[in-house]
Amino acid sequence: MFGLEEKVAAAIGERVHWGEPLQGTARDLLADAEADPEVGERRDAADWLRELLVAEPVAAKEVQRLAEQDGFAWRNGAWSTCA
Repeated sequence: MFGLEEKVAAAIGERVHWGEPLQGTARDLLADAEADPEVGERRDAADWLRELLVAEPVAAKEVQRLAEQDGFAWRNGAWSTCA
């Protein structure tokens, strides 16, 4: 795992901040992530949102209305598919 952090000194830049190492092969780690239904739901919602916003900005209330119309809901701070 890693994150980016801003470094403020004479020049402003970013650096990679490495977290704890992950155990397992890349194939195993990716399979675990893909098996998590929330990962797929978030990816679907993100793809839907990108497609919606590619042409022009859309008001947040309109995004929420269209999302619910297309089977997505805002729950606990994250987009997901409606069950």
